[in-house]
Amino acid sequence: MKKYRPRNTKWRVDSATRAKNLKRVSTFGPEKFENYQDYFFFVHIDPIQRFWHSMGMIVGIFFFIMLFYSWSLWSFLFYVLGVFFFYGIGVLSHAYYDGHSGKSEIKYFHITTPTVIKINLLTLTGLYQNYLNGFIQKYPFTVEAFDLEGK
Repeated sequence: MKKYRPRNTKWRVDSATRAKNLKRVSTFGPEKFENYQDYFFFVHIDPIQRFWHSMGMIVGIFFFIMLFYSWSLWSFLFYVLGVFFFYGIGVLSHAYYDGHSGKSEIKYFHITTPTVIKINLLTLTGLYQNYLNGFIQKYPFTVEAFDLEGK
């Protein structure tokens, strides 16, 4: 099994990398995919961006658990923090990595929430690469779009 990784993945994104990311999202929009979930998977291939999404989900779940555990004056704060980390960190990562071009529209919330949870779980369990390999077979242009190198 090949392990693919984008060549231009970076913790610190410069304007040239952000421009590449913007161009990729504008070139390969939702219309290039069989369904919106596949497009959503496509815009989340960068491993560092997936790291931020996964960490946001973990911390957000912690605050949601605290919300249900406490039911106190702190509940509102736990709710706000849970929402911020669960969703906000992902939104901020898109602002940083691709100038919000990879952020999905609110009308797709019911589709993207389970999909991002799936992506995060695949990432956290180490099963992401298997899924990505199948995705690349379905959409071969992904390799060029992300400048993926396979080992």
